[in-house]
Amino acid sequence: MTAAEVIQKLMTPPVTDADFRERDRAYHYVAGLKDGTQGTVWCFNHPIKPDESTYEVVGAIREGYSVEILKGNAAPLVLMELKRRYPCPVPEGNNK
Repeated sequence: MTAAEVIQKLMTPPVTDADFRERDRAYHYVAGLKDGTQGTVWCFNHPIKPDESTYEVVGAIREGYSVEILKGNAAPLVLMELKRRYPCPVPEGNNK
């Protein structure tokens, strides 16, 4: 799924049944990325609801990248934004 598709599906209010299905599809796409990388790529470092983090990340991607970049795969952008917003703590003794 491209970043533009994820943004469109999550940030446009659904009207039809198909819109609701597509929104859910995009939401679950991002949720799968989050689930598969939590604790390794990114970590919850303050309390936030999972759906709020999804919309924060997608909103930041929408605002932070060119139309051309948004035509590419959403996964790398989602993972970069998760890592930026929710970094994992650096283990003691590993200050590099």
